[in-house]
Amino acid sequence: MNKKMKSAPFYEIFFLTMIAITANLNTQLGSFLSYYLNGIVGFGVVLAGSFVTIFRIWDAVTNLGMGTVADRTKTKFDRFTPYMLTGAIGAMIIGQLMINLPPVLPEGNIRKAGFIVLYMLFIVFTTMEVSGLRSTSQVCIRDQKQRATFGMVNGIYVTIYYFVANMYIYSRLMPRTKGFHLPFFQTLITVFTIVGLIATLLYLAFYYKYDKNAVMEEQGKKQEKVTLKDALHLFRTNRPFLMLILSAGSDKLATTLQGNATVVVIMFAIAVGNAKLNSAINGYTMIPSIIMILLGLGAIGRKYGTKKAMVISSWGGIVTCVLGILLWVFGNYKTLNFPSYEGFSGWNFFTLAFLILTVIIPLFQMSSSNFQYHICLLCYLAGVRHYYNAFSKCMCAFFQNRCDFPGGIFV
Repeated sequence: MNKKMKSAPFYEIFFLTMIAITANLNTQLGSFLSYYLNGIVGFGVVLAGSFVTIFRIWDAVTNLGMGTVADRTKTKFDRFTPYMLTGAIGAMIIGQLMINLPPVLPEGNIRKAGFIVLYMLFIVFTTMEVSGLRSTSQVCIRDQKQRATFGMVNGIYVTIYYFVANMYIYSRLMPRTKGFHLPFFQTLITVFTIVGLIATLLYLAFYYKYDKNAVMEEQGKKQEKVTLKDALHLFRTNRPFLMLILSAGSDKLATTLQGNATVVVIMFAIAVGNAKLNSAINGYTMIPSIIMILLGLGAIGRKYGTKKAMVISSWGGIVTCVLGILLWVFGNYKTLNFPSYEGFSGWNFFTLAFLILTVIIPLFQMSSSNFQYHICLLCYLAGVRHYYNAFSKCMCAFFQNRCDFPGGIFV
């Protein structure tokens, strides 16, 4: 019964990476909740930003708790599968309560306290829902080269997801609900949690057998117990581990900022003057971005190896992002427009330069993120994965607090 299971066949990778869709649904959903906090619950803008940091630290706590519980779970119901299924169903139920219950509560502290409790429960269930995310590549993919394929499919899914999600939110949902009002959040929570449940079920349909086999392989093996004290000692004394956490925290912050609703509103709705252009840029760059991801994770990774590819991708990302910042600082962003959109009078330098950078940046961004993700498998093998996840999220919360980003960032 303890026979070692083979690596997942190619077609299963397309289902095993669907958990990334669920994770990004939860991330993007959270990025809009600062508007809910301010407009419906009744928090001030600055106070809403402070609660965002607290919620992120709570998210780190739930990672520690979920990781500890999962490590001790070795039953016939597998290790992560029951928690992920419970989390998906719980997130859908609590999500509805979280959005629909506070408006009927009395204004003031009761409404605020009700939302805080429900959102903390929502984070618990979403943490459970994606608890197997970090272990998927290690448990299901035994072939090192196949992990590069796993990363490529994952990157393609994320790119397609943000194209579809942004097109739906900014071109259909917002115009229909006329802004960030209660109907907007009611529709968003319904669509996102249902799609998240479907993606999780498709993932579990193939993941559960690998989860079960991983538990069976560990039976009878003596495992060294890694405590929080051990993890803290590693955090203080092991510089590579500290740099890995710093890398993960800053990577998560940058990725979340990039898709944050407030950033999108500021850039496209306020600065440029047309929020729908965000959907346009995603439409024009989706296919080229997928090609860049394939080149980045395939060509760079296979040619140079994980470490060198991560360094090259990181420097490439820094250079291209700095160029993007300079473009927005010194360029005329008011001229950004595309055919079939109101006011288009022809292609111009800013639009073309922004398109090129938007296509090139994922080449380095997805590469560095996925190579960093594969290095994180060492943390899985060392038994400190949930400490690593918690530390990186606390690091991200620290960065956010220092930046004092008013719109709020949720993970």
